[in-house]
Amino acid sequence: MKVFISHQSKDAEIASDIYRELKHYGIKAYLDTFDNSLVYDSKALTEHLKNIVRESSDILVVMSENTASSWWVPFEIGMAANQDLPTVTFLQNSVGLPKYLDYWPRLKTLNDIEKYVRIRREHKEHMQETRKALDSSIEMFSQRSASTTDTFYKRLKSVL
Repeated sequence: MKVFISHQSKDAEIASDIYRELKHYGIKAYLDTFDNSLVYDSKALTEHLKNIVRESSDILVVMSENTASSWWVPFEIGMAANQDLPTVTFLQNSVGLPKYLDYWPRLKTLNDIEKYVRIRREHKEHMQETRKALDSSIEMFSQRSASTTDTFYKRLKSVL
């Protein structure tokens, strides 16, 4: 699990707190502390963000009054949505969310991060178990199919 923390630069302090909290639970996280050369090169910054989002498993969006003035946060959300990354928001001081963000779970305190990590891990484990069961079922079906096919071949050959 690698969480991309999307935030407006004025919210760097709470984003850093979130980063530390995720690290406390053993979660890899990415918090942008851009090289100044990236800030002035929009193409390089765009490519950098695309790569980071591509490497992430989740996005956590810090929402505050400052977010409304950000062009990059909606861009990052759009990239994450395009990849169908699990998305959660971290609300600052009862910020009203735009309707398009109302769909995702909302964290409101640093204590909520523990709940997010726990549920996300449980979900990941469940998906892995489901995948194993599915793979096992497919393997059993393939073996049955092969043995059924072999039986068919033997029977057909015996009558020919």
